[in-house]
Amino acid sequence: MPRWTDEQRKAQSERIKDLKPWLKTTGPKTEQGKRNSSQNAIKHGLRSQLAKDVKAVLRQQEAILRDLSCHPERAERSEVSHLDLNEMSRLRST
Repeated sequence: MPRWTDEQRKAQSERIKDLKPWLKTTGPKTEQGKRNSSQNAIKHGLRSQLAKDVKAVLRQQEAILRDLSCHPERAERSEVSHLDLNEMSRLRST
């Protein structure tokens, strides 16, 4: 692929500014195109809702474990030792 000179790059930039192609774009028209484009921002599922839910539960568990390490006497009390089993079950089923 040939390299552009500074003059060519500047000329192309001016042509693009004159044409303003961004004003003519309309996005996907078909349902399939809309479905496809709705996935553009997903990167390996790391930003999916499931991943966010799992991270939230892990943060809760980490806070509980941190609290237990500071206050071991609380480990025997049920209000501190729960690890939101309902939430984990919900996450597994999705």
